[in-house]
Amino acid sequence: MDQQSFLDALLPAGFGRNARLERISGLLDWTRIEALVVAVRPGETGRPPYSPLSMFKALLLQQWYGLSDPGLEEALLDRVSFRRFCGLALDAATPDETTLCRFRNALKQAGLGEALFCEVLRQLEAAGFVLKTGTLIDATLVQSAVRPPPSRSTPREQESRSPQDPDANWTRRG
Repeated sequence: MDQQSFLDALLPAGFGRNARLERISGLLDWTRIEALVVAVRPGETGRPPYSPLSMFKALLLQQWYGLSDPGLEEALLDRVSFRRFCGLALDAATPDETTLCRFRNALKQAGLGEALFCEVLRQLEAAGFVLKTGTLIDATLVQSAVRPPPSRSTPREQESRSPQDPDANWTRRG
């Protein structure tokens, strides 16, 4: 499952380590998951496909870390811990965003997406873990580049929004 290369062997112990991902990886019975996902083999023509289990693990990371397809592609190129979790050697190619999207669609088309995610959830719950998603809200105050707030405004003016950026609004410190 894990593809180690000469480059991987040269790295110091603990390089790119992610204890949380290592713990999750150790809790799951990947053979059961692989038995389900092996049926999905998109890309019968062209380049050899990536391992279905590696692709599914990448989709798990995408779900857990709230990444878009381009964000997942970038994270797989950038984060050693993600590559290791997926079983990709450091000098191996990584799937691009289109490949990831096609694999997810193939899972859905085969009717396996839900079953696979449920199996992962079932195994984690059996080990006594609950998977929860959270939301991080950034409340940093920044100066608007579109329309600076007026020095004194009426309640009606405070409700108006910029036509260039309708999500932007303002507040006053203190």
